[in-house]
Amino acid sequence: MSSSPRCAPYAEPFTKFAAWLAEAKVAKGEMWPNAMTLATSSALGLPNARIVLMQRHEIGRIAWYTNYNSQKGRELAENPRAAAVFYWNKLQRQCRMMGTVSVATAEESDAVWAVRKRNSKLLSIASDQSERLDSPDILKERIEVLKQQMPDLKDDEIPRPSHCGLHWLHPNSIEFWSEPLRPPRTTASSSTPPLPAAVDGVSAAPGVVSVAPPSVEDPLQLVTREVYTLNTLDPQAPCWDVSTIFP
Repeated sequence: MSSSPRCAPYAEPFTKFAAWLAEAKVAKGEMWPNAMTLATSSALGLPNARIVLMQRHEIGRIAWYTNYNSQKGRELAENPRAAAVFYWNKLQRQCRMMGTVSVATAEESDAVWAVRKRNSKLLSIASDQSERLDSPDILKERIEVLKQQMPDLKDDEIPRPSHCGLHWLHPNSIEFWSEPLRPPRTTASSSTPPLPAAVDGVSAAPGVVSVAPPSVEDPLQLVTREVYTLNTLDPQAPCWDVSTIFP
């Protein structure tokens, strides 16, 4: 059972996602706030998942960079649908997105390629991602050959290979999951005088003794799940049906 859905403007969930991401970027301990689990499947429906880094986000879509010839690239060519999950442990939040996938334009991929480091670019050119590699030395040799072929090229002059670029996920369902932050559990310690060598036949060592805190039942922590489902009854003005559902 869920609450009655409300209608939300198309930009609302993407604005909320951007706000959550901004908080994750400054949260202590969140090392990779733009990391997401990306799930794809083959034409036969065989599932696959891996962690990738989101490169861009805007109203209506998010993007990651990949080798189009990789396993996920081939799967998305066969079945252009995917799901992404962001999990921010320190904030006790996650965001799930599901939808269709498209290949970015050359200009969009070039914009991301332009800001990549030189070694990252050379690795992308040299690597046959997801293919068998008999020895790491083969990849190292390929990179050295590339360095010799373009010694005078500046970083921004290294051309993007056609098999590398962005994929866009266009969500038709977005879920925001959050749980109130819990205070850290503590264990009290105290210095005690030396104890007898044995009490009821059990030796007791003197010194610092860990004392368990009183048993107190945790307060009820309510998880919030808010689901946005795309409503396209009016193609000219799409909106979202929003429901709060049971955790």
